[in-house]
Amino acid sequence: MSEMREQTVLDLPKVYFVRMLVFTLVVGIIVAILYPFLQRAFFANAALNSVIIAALLLGVLYSYRMVWRLWPEVNWVNHFRIADPGLEIPYKPVLLAPMATHTDTDMEDVHMAFASAPPDVLPRGKS
Repeated sequence: MSEMREQTVLDLPKVYFVRMLVFTLVVGIIVAILYPFLQRAFFANAALNSVIIAALLLGVLYSYRMVWRLWPEVNWVNHFRIADPGLEIPYKPVLLAPMATHTDTDMEDVHMAFASAPPDVLPRGKS
């Protein structure tokens, strides 16, 4: 039973978020060690290097934001997959909004279509 539950639950992106934090911390330590050399190189063309560093920081923050946005989506999928048929999930996902618009009857129709499909239409496993 627990093996079945492990297959139906998605992991939170916590592992990836921690990896991102560790990598950012390592890069920060390297920058701190090399600061005197980097400062001299930075001021060789301060305007261009400021734009480059600003773009880098915006990209890093955007990446963190995208991983952070996955948390409610993964929680929604986990609640959706293990929920009782009568249980209503209190929040709607943003990234998976098209999936959330399907009603239970739509999903029953999909299951019935697969159940009544000829064997050659169904996807085959690896042989």
